[in-house]
Amino acid sequence: MERGVVVLDDGRLILDEYVDGLERGIGVGTTFFKYVCTNEWVEDRVRRVPVDLDALPPNTLGKDQKFLAAAVSGCAEVVNATDSDWALNAAVTASLGVSVVQLCPRYAAKSDTGA
Repeated sequence: MERGVVVLDDGRLILDEYVDGLERGIGVGTTFFKYVCTNEWVEDRVRRVPVDLDALPPNTLGKDQKFLAAAVSGCAEVVNATDSDWALNAAVTASLGVSVVQLCPRYAAKSDTGA
């Protein structure tokens, strides 16, 4: 948030996921959500882009495909904290020219025990 523009889909898929997480009491996204709501009409902080989930190549991102589609459409990078699916889909993201910044790489990798 401090060094770039947050890219969101124009259909609110990403924001709806954060709202759902907030309603379930998940606090990790609260700061992000507040920032986006406060700055949603400030173009140099938040930008909405159209997304086409059907245009993505096969991957195992599941519900996180909306983040990849927004990154592709917005020519943005994905910033990930602990979701291991991004590491497992590195070839797909690379083929689309999307870089994934791993904030906590130790926690974003599947362990040998399958955790």
